[in-house]
Amino acid sequence: MNTLQALQRTYPEHRFSLIIGADNLAIFRKWKDWETILKDYALIVYPRKGEETEQLQRAYPAVTFLPDAPLHPISSTEIRQGIRQGKDMQEWIPQSIYSEVKKAYRD
Repeated sequence: MNTLQALQRTYPEHRFSLIIGADNLAIFRKWKDWETILKDYALIVYPRKGEETEQLQRAYPAVTFLPDAPLHPISSTEIRQGIRQGKDMQEWIPQSIYSEVKKAYRD
């Protein structure tokens, strides 16, 4: 939420969206300020292997689901953990932002 608010303050002419995995949407109501996120930002849900989305789609009708998006064998959590452990995660992050992402999660 803090990141979204900071981006909105810095770039008020833009509209930001939050992309999360279906596994995170299943626990979304446990997030801090989840109602504000739903109200103020577009929420986009990426599929996860083994995660059924029909019930989630009924619970969150305003959310955009990407049912045909390709499944990747790694999550953002695993990427962050890999960076923190000093692993090379370049195959999962665009080269143009890799150094910034690495700096954010290694420091």
